[in-house]
Amino acid sequence: GVIGGFSNFRRESDMGQRLLSMKVDERTSQLSQREEELSKAAQEINQTRDQLRHLSYYDGLTTLPNRRLFTEQLNLLLDLNERNGHTLALLFVDLDNFKRVNDSLGHSAGDLTLREVGRRLSACIRGSDRVGHNVEADRNIEVSRLGGDEFTVVLNQLDSVDSAQPIAQRLVDALLEPMHIDDHEVIVTASVGIAIAPRDGGNVESLLKAAGIAMHHAKASSQTNVLYYSSEMNAVAVGRLQLEADLRRAVERGELLLHFQPQVNTTTGSVVGAEALLRWQHPQHGLLPPFEFIPIAEEIGVITELGDWVLDEVCRQLRALDEAGLKLPRMSINVGAFEFNTHFINRVGEVLQAQGLEGRRLELGLSEAIMTDKDPAARKGLETLRELGVCLAVDDFGMGYSPLAYLGHYPLDELKINRSFVANCDSDDDSARVLTAIIALARSLKLGILAEGVETEEQCRFLIEQGVVVVQGFFFARPVPEEEFLPLLSPWHFLDQVQKVQG
Repeated sequence: GVIGGFSNFRRESDMGQRLLSMKVDERTSQLSQREEELSKAAQEINQTRDQLRHLSYYDGLTTLPNRRLFTEQLNLLLDLNERNGHTLALLFVDLDNFKRVNDSLGHSAGDLTLREVGRRLSACIRGSDRVGHNVEADRNIEVSRLGGDEFTVVLNQLDSVDSAQPIAQRLVDALLEPMHIDDHEVIVTASVGIAIAPRDGGNVESLLKAAGIAMHHAKASSQTNVLYYSSEMNAVAVGRLQLEADLRRAVERGELLLHFQPQVNTTTGSVVGAEALLRWQHPQHGLLPPFEFIPIAEEIGVITELGDWVLDEVCRQLRALDEAGLKLPRMSINVGAFEFNTHFINRVGEVLQAQGLEGRRLELGLSEAIMTDKDPAARKGLETLRELGVCLAVDDFGMGYSPLAYLGHYPLDELKINRSFVANCDSDDDSARVLTAIIALARSLKLGILAEGVETEEQCRFLIEQGVVVVQGFFFARPVPEEEFLPLLSPWHFLDQVQKVQG
């Protein structure tokens, strides 16, 4: 009994040890598996953390350093340079009229263009022929994208301040090479402002402000794409900022007004139309012509508000003339590429209906920039306007860079010949031949013709001899406010001038 009991105890003990061993093995396996899971989770957390860090420091579109990384790295360089006495240049690169790429080709094409811009800028800076530039000194920061179409380049430890200019020019030249985006050829121009540290600023904010001011001056310049910052620019920049602020409130303050220039039939002397030209009665600067504020309106995004006001006011004026019994067949307004969009097209229909006007009473003088690359969206928009009966004219024909093929692609009614082709037509054989060719082109396409900028009797006579019937210019009248324009609508007002020209 004792031996048998002991045997049973051994068997039970062995079984217990096996069970315990199995439990230990199972637990060890579970712990090992858990350890692997924790290790994998830790790796995923680290990867996610790295991804988040990358997203927080790098631009998702171009993969270039973003504003945050740019700011942190530039701060470090400025602190280091302050101790070492080194010179640094900040280049602020801004693309010119980039909004037109988005508006005409779409945002997808715009994104592809920005990527290519980033690639070209980086490739240009990585070049080995950089004069006066210590490559090792700025290895942590070169090209960054601040946002939108704004890029920066930092050049550290320059041998001389002047050595930044040729590098900046090389950046501009690199972008001028045509880009092939979605079967379209896109040419990008850029303006560059250069600020030098510590001369123009000792921190990121002041340096970026100085470079930005210089960039805006370069953009406004007709002579160069690259400018260094100077203290004189700051006063101009302050004035520009005030002008921007004033322009944002110009509509609500009632400071906008229209001047009207008659379009005269050279056969009868009657006014067959008028061009409405926007003016801004600024409280401090007086009456401002459009070239002084329209580019600013486009840049700061208030051009749509101004365009809405012009459309409303022109249609209101036409209605008022009708109610006063004064005959004006149509009125023309100019429409730039920044304004021409779905909002504007819809507004035309709404305003015509609200004023009870037929579409033919309104003429739109369209910028050639609207009609590029046979854009289907632009064609659809113009067809919608044509269905409303609106007259569609090409404004300043011959001044843009669009191919002549667009004339047959879009539903157009009239060519407005730019004043530059009219200016010397009576005294210069080459000008006369060009003008004659434009007139022949318009006739072959069955388009109406209006000659702008007619200032002399001789110019008017030449145009009449070429069969041009409708002209506009100082020879008949300058653009004038409403109260001075109304007397010009008399059917006899220009009769003597027309008879004199006709001989």
